[in-house]
Amino acid sequence: MSENKKIKSVSFNKKNEKDKKILKHIARRNFSGYVKKLILADIERKEPVKSEVMTEEIEKEVITMSKKSIYDVAQIKKEEINSPLIQKRAEESKVKPARPFIPKRN
Repeated sequence: MSENKKIKSVSFNKKNEKDKKILKHIARRNFSGYVKKLILADIERKEPVKSEVMTEEIEKEVITMSKKSIYDVAQIKKEEINSPLIQKRAEESKVKPARPFIPKRN
């Protein structure tokens, strides 16, 4: 046998219901290839995919940019509110208090 190969054996108990079910399922399969595919699928499921990692980094950057732009918008709004034109319009648009209604006495 080649020194490049490593053999791992798996035992099944013919009296155990779960083991019987597995043996029936793998009866006509290439057991070695089947087990290797299952193990690789498990590894891939547990490893983070590069695209997922990139997505997380992009999300963090977008959040950071959003916070910055919210701050920028707040600063612009603050500057706009303090502009003389806005102040003048605000004064003009204020509702002047109405004179109170006082009924006439008869």
